[in-house]
Amino acid sequence: MKPMKGVIAIYKDLNDPYVDSMLTGKKETPQERFNKFFEMRKKFELFIGFDHDIRDRTIKIRKAEWF
Repeated sequence: MKPMKGVIAIYKDLNDPYVDSMLTGKKETPQERFNKFFEMRKKFELFIGFDHDIRDRTIKIRKAEWF
């Protein structure tokens, strides 16, 4: 049972959503799954309030304070 957009899916078993996800993933190419993962990750991070524009993307190497 594949849920359609805007439709509530009712499953008979708790494993059914995972099986649907697995079957959908098998139909996609590795590149499509790769792209989908990062799209979903970005949507989740925006949902929780994580802003990519202000994120500090530098590596800072400094001496540990406990030395």
